[in-house]
Amino acid sequence: MDIVVPFTTRQLTRWALAAAVAMSAGLQPLIRMVRTQAVPFPLPLEAAPVSADFLREQLTPLASEFGAQLTICFARDSREALAEFLTKDSVVVIASRRRWIRKTREEGLAAWLMRRGYNVLVEYPNSQSEVPQEEKNQCLTSSI
Repeated sequence: MDIVVPFTTRQLTRWALAAAVAMSAGLQPLIRMVRTQAVPFPLPLEAAPVSADFLREQLTPLASEFGAQLTICFARDSREALAEFLTKDSVVVIASRRRWIRKTREEGLAAWLMRRGYNVLVEYPNSQSEVPQEEKNQCLTSSI
């Protein structure tokens, strides 16, 4: 089973990874967290505004917490780049907050993928349940 979790925000990706692990309990899935980074056209793809090393350093702890494989891709179009990593058998898991007025960016991505024939599961964390917490960074301030 191939489960793909596109990185959206740290909190929502954490929810999606938790949902992917829960839905694949008892199976031996390949869970992949894919982070696409759009590179503006004037720049060559090799000169992305964010380095792969920096993204890897930031995202590896999150991926390894859930046993996911991390993939980082630099591209002109993030959605098209994500689609290149998918097969028709892939299950894409995306977490999104509910909105009453308009779709979220995550729901837009899910709809775009579904129109192209991919299997997409949208996880909506409800207000009653706790979002999986990550360790908070501690900032130390010193005065001279």
